[in-house]
Amino acid sequence: MSGSLRGFSKLGAFVLLIAVLAFAGCSDNNLLGPDQTKTSQLDKPLQDPVPNTNIGVVEVEKEVSALTGDEISLDRGDYNHAFVVKPLALDKDELITIKSDKEDVLGGALTYEFGPAGLVFNESSKLEIEIAELNPRARSAKLYYLDPKTDQWVLQAEKTVRKGVVSFDINHFSKYAISD
Repeated sequence: MSGSLRGFSKLGAFVLLIAVLAFAGCSDNNLLGPDQTKTSQLDKPLQDPVPNTNIGVVEVEKEVSALTGDEISLDRGDYNHAFVVKPLALDKDELITIKSDKEDVLGGALTYEFGPAGLVFNESSKLEIEIAELNPRARSAKLYYLDPKTDQWVLQAEKTVRKGVVSFDINHFSKYAISD
């Protein structure tokens, strides 16, 4: 092979290589300029979601059947709590109201005010709380009720947190507070 043919062959191979590389670079349909880089969601660092802790007062009401009972959900932003009334726990159908707040009592507590005031259950109902709203590291929580005669918080129960939830029996309606 002559020297000029070899040079032409090397030049052709070089041009072919440049064309292949250019084609391969365009295969992802990148429309960004040379100074821009394409990033995906996977390239971004993971961030823990910031819980919404400034919910304030939440009020709900629901008609509960004495025959079937029901569950009343309390949506407090990133946290969901529930009040569960068992079947036949009530003498008659009742409009149950719940006012929930985060208050500076007992060193900081979630408070629940239930209505109708003074209602007593035939069988205890359950208040289920996602404790992370109060303290994500809590292993136990305490339930207090406000004694209307003394205006003092009275410890009713202490329960262990299970899978992030603590559950308390409620036998009558008054104002309650949960602390860790």
